[in-house]
Amino acid sequence: MPENSLCRWSMSSGLICSIPKTQLANGYSIVVFQHLTLRQRIQAAYWLMTIFRTDFRDQHITTISSCISFILEHWKNGDSLYILLDTKQFVAGGAAIDTKHNEPFISNIFTVPSVRNKGFGRILIRYCENYSAKMGFTYAKLWCDEQLVQYYTKHAYVLEKKQLNSRGDMLHIMTKRFIS
Repeated sequence: MPENSLCRWSMSSGLICSIPKTQLANGYSIVVFQHLTLRQRIQAAYWLMTIFRTDFRDQHITTISSCISFILEHWKNGDSLYILLDTKQFVAGGAAIDTKHNEPFISNIFTVPSVRNKGFGRILIRYCENYSAKMGFTYAKLWCDEQLVQYYTKHAYVLEKKQLNSRGDMLHIMTKRFIS
C-alpha cells in the first residue's frame, strides 16, 4: 500500500488531507495517526473538532487543546488511531485499535452521519481486523452499545460479556475469531 501525502485545504471543511495516508485498493485511504508529527496532530485535532464537534462534546472535548490531549493520551504506546477518507479524500469515519495489553481491541469506531449505511464502518472494521491478524492475533474484540450488537453480530462478532463503563452506561464486549 503506497504512502501518499497530497493535501488540500477547504475554507468550509478545514484540513481535508495534509497528513500521510495509506491508499487502499478501492480508492479509499486510511490516515494513520501514530505516525504523525506534532504539527500534523495539531492540524488533525482541528480538523476532527470541526467535523465531529457533537461527538467530541459528548466526551467533554470542547477545545483544540482538549482534543490534542485526548488523542495523545488515548492513542499511544501500542495504540493506533485511523481515519478513513473516501475516494474524494473527505473524512468518512474512524477507528482505533489497541494492542498494548496483548489483546487486539477495536474502539472509537465512528462514521460521519451523512455517509452512514454506505459501507464505511465495514471498511474500518476490516482494516482493524486485518491489522490484528498481521500482528499475529487470531481474534479481535470491541465494545459497543446495545443498539449496535445486531450490526456486529452480522459481522461474525459474538457477545462475550456486558459491563458498566465509568459513566454507568452498559457496554457489550464482543469478540470475532478469525478463520485460519
